[in-house]
Amino acid sequence: MTPDPARRTTRSNRHAYSPPDWWSPTRGSRLPRGIDDLVSRCRALLLVQPDAVFTGPTAAALWGCSVAPATASIEVTRRRDSGGNRRPGHHGRRRNLPDDHITTLHGLPITNPSRTLVDLAGRFGLPLVVAFGDFALRQGCLTAASLDSCIRACAGQRGIRRARLACELLDARAESPRESILRVILIEAGLPAPTPQFVIRSSSGDFIARGDLVYEDAKVVLEYDGEHHLTRDQQASDADRRHLLSMDGWLVVTLTALDLRDPRRAVRKVNQALDARPAAFPPRERARGAWTPPRHFGTPAHSA
Repeated sequence: MTPDPARRTTRSNRHAYSPPDWWSPTRGSRLPRGIDDLVSRCRALLLVQPDAVFTGPTAAALWGCSVAPATASIEVTRRRDSGGNRRPGHHGRRRNLPDDHITTLHGLPITNPSRTLVDLAGRFGLPLVVAFGDFALRQGCLTAASLDSCIRACAGQRGIRRARLACELLDARAESPRESILRVILIEAGLPAPTPQFVIRSSSGDFIARGDLVYEDAKVVLEYDGEHHLTRDQQASDADRRHLLSMDGWLVVTLTALDLRDPRRAVRKVNQALDARPAAFPPRERARGAWTPPRHFGTPAHSA
């Protein structure tokens, strides 16, 4: 099989790519049965819309940080003077993108990370926007300077204020989108910003653990338990680490996907933990459990 299995079909050659060996991700193209990854589907679409640029959540997923379900429509942007844009399973936009906002990834035309973040800010809540930005910073494909330049170039675009705020909150130390989302949940609720990936040592300098999100002064550790924590070995390792932390006086708060789906749960848990350490963070300085997420809060990212 060739590196690019997508094939364009016309009336004259459609019989050569008929089921059961081929399937159609979009009208006018075929992929071998069993190939259904995002890159292949984008290449198939590019065969029939060669001027398309992959943007928004599709661009984010291609960069490696999904902010929408895998079943979401592929988003493309085409020039304003392009022809028909409506295709099942695809979301088309018409606008003229500056050339310096477009790059190539996996052989596909795609918005660069800065423009992708700005576009996401117009449609998603701050936690997801920051999650993508943290990821891009960590991967080295985004810089503060490039993002600032893009934000200035997109002045007036929908969501630009959210993009500016996201720019102020980015932190390359975050090691997963879930950690970024949780950090922004707490900041938006008025809680102090926890430190990502903080190395915890004993009074004698011995390494104890590296916390996902840490309030050093209060000795409170926030840990997100994703699916990889469900294995027997990982559960044993987590238990050992939490035992060492508790023996050294640390309070561990474990959060799960349910807490991200209902951010008020996360805020309440962290408030309760900080209430137990009032000397470090007096309650009057923090938000209470009645906090309500903003209307455009968004939903948890889908990458680990």
